[in-house]
Amino acid sequence: MEKEQPPVSEPVNARPNDEPRRTLSSRHLEFIAVGGTIGTGLFVGSGVALATAGPLGALLAYIIVGVMVYFVVDSLGEMATFLPVSGSFNHYAGRFVDPAFGFTCGWNYYLIWALTPPAEMVACSSIIQFWLPGVDAWIWSLVMLISLYGINLIGSRGFAETELYLSALKVIAIVAFVILGVVIDLGGIRNGDSEPLRGKNWHIDGAPFKDGFQGFFTIFSSAFYAYSGTELVGITAGDAKNPRKSVPRAINGTFWRIALFYCAALAVVGLLVANGDDAVQPVNSSSTNPLSSPFTIAFLRAGIRPAAHIINAVILAAVFSAGNSCIYAASRTLASMAKEGKAPRFLADHSSWDCPVWAVTVTSAIGGIAFLATIWGNGVVFTWIVSVTGVSSLLIWMAISVTHLRFRRAYVLQGYKIEDLPYVSRWYPYGSWISLTIAAVLLVGIGYSGASHDTPSIYLTQTYIGLPFFFLLWIGYKLVYKTKVVPLAEMDLVTDTLREREIREEKSVPVVA
Repeated sequence: MEKEQPPVSEPVNARPNDEPRRTLSSRHLEFIAVGGTIGTGLFVGSGVALATAGPLGALLAYIIVGVMVYFVVDSLGEMATFLPVSGSFNHYAGRFVDPAFGFTCGWNYYLIWALTPPAEMVACSSIIQFWLPGVDAWIWSLVMLISLYGINLIGSRGFAETELYLSALKVIAIVAFVILGVVIDLGGIRNGDSEPLRGKNWHIDGAPFKDGFQGFFTIFSSAFYAYSGTELVGITAGDAKNPRKSVPRAINGTFWRIALFYCAALAVVGLLVANGDDAVQPVNSSSTNPLSSPFTIAFLRAGIRPAAHIINAVILAAVFSAGNSCIYAASRTLASMAKEGKAPRFLADHSSWDCPVWAVTVTSAIGGIAFLATIWGNGVVFTWIVSVTGVSSLLIWMAISVTHLRFRRAYVLQGYKIEDLPYVSRWYPYGSWISLTIAAVLLVGIGYSGASHDTPSIYLTQTYIGLPFFFLLWIGYKLVYKTKVVPLAEMDLVTDTLREREIREEKSVPVVA
């Protein structure tokens, strides 16, 4: 017999300053979902993808990862709306799979976000050097780090308001770039007496594919990095005022965000910038050249220098925005783990103005990694961070898919109705299985490409270092705490759910006579 709805349990025992206030509106969540994570992965990393795999190879890689991420976000949306908690899927992984699995996902996800701001700071300094090449890069990294720390100390509201305007700027810029790029390719705007491109860059040496399967699989780490953060809506669900409406609206736009902001933009980049252009070539171990954005290069090659300055300024704002999202997501993940006893307890404390101050401080301190660029060069530090965090992001997406499969099985087994879910995944179970299959194939393919790399040991270390870390955390936690996989029939589908929260809030509202 089906259950109409789960009963309401007592609130989880937590100190008052553990709990974040729910201050994010639908407008905030939609803009965070639209542009909160579009940063160096797209605006800078796509240049290396173009140079390594050619225009069609890079585009196909981004499309494949985009399909996988779309299914992952759809799965996450169902869980995040049903159970809108801060910390999101690391909490779901521990609650719906195994506490050890949740511990592993939490720390893995935290380190992804904590290591990404240094990459954004490195990119920031390189972008500014487009205008001020004589100023040391570390100065701009320090300015960005202090600014990000200050904004995130304001709390969720400060983060959301900043992201709203920066995301709007990114959306306008990418739409304008796609339209203007097509006009340039067709010859509507020319550099002097030059001939219209009209797809010429897809027919030169190394295009549309470059280096076959090796080049194709090599760039997937860059694609993973570019898409990391599309699942941020799961983190923000815990801070949403009305997750029943705002989370589904943010999830529903995922397909178009991927199609426009990643695939269409990358396709236009491939039309305007040759894959052999020196400005987008991958750096080597001794390189100290600043990173270049193919979006800026596209306008320079077209002879539109004012537009190049404008797009470079937009990219700078995008990089800052992405760094802002990183600090927010990492600090919320760390605070959530601390609340569950999986990190030092003091990191869970929230200030009176709704900020996990200690979690923000610790996360910002890790940004000091950016200053290693002073020693090894911007390109080298950026490449290592992209490679290390890329596969780790893939593991998180796989974990979300596995967790969703178990959640839905338990939900049905315990007698609840699918139609009672606040948001129902459109593609269950096929979406989760497709995303897992794509992820498994890519993991193997990346290893294949690395075997014939110029420096296979360095490449494979960069790419796969997240794998042993993931399994060491998982196995270590299980051995220490003797955890077991949560039986489907015993899975907690009551505590802190959206329905429980809504009923609790209704009871707290005074009745007006």
